[in-house]
Amino acid sequence: MMTIENKEELLFHWGTEGSSSKLYKIKAGRKVTFVNRFTFFDIDEDDNETWQNGERQYDSFAAYWIEFTELPHWLHYHPVFVHPDYKLFIRAYLINVPQDSLTKGELLKLMYWLEEIVNES
Repeated sequence: MMTIENKEELLFHWGTEGSSSKLYKIKAGRKVTFVNRFTFFDIDEDDNETWQNGERQYDSFAAYWIEFTELPHWLHYHPVFVHPDYKLFIRAYLINVPQDSLTKGELLKLMYWLEEIVNES
């Protein structure tokens, strides 16, 4: 019997105070999946502080990216790591963000993202 080894590769990691998310590309034989593992800080109905963990699967990096950029304040999240193979994809997206609809603060965040994508290793 042949065993199939899973190979995980980190593609994208962002963080902000109280939450973090990492997107992995997982290869198992010929099958490739994209898995987002996330953690966020929450306060329950009794004011107890808890950390919540979750995982979500995607068909592609693009599918994840579309959902990520639909989050209301995605520009405020800090890009911690971008896999070199996906920098051009993200950069092309950032360059095409309609700037006339952004606040001054969001424009600054957009410039920060572009700088991080270029400079981050």
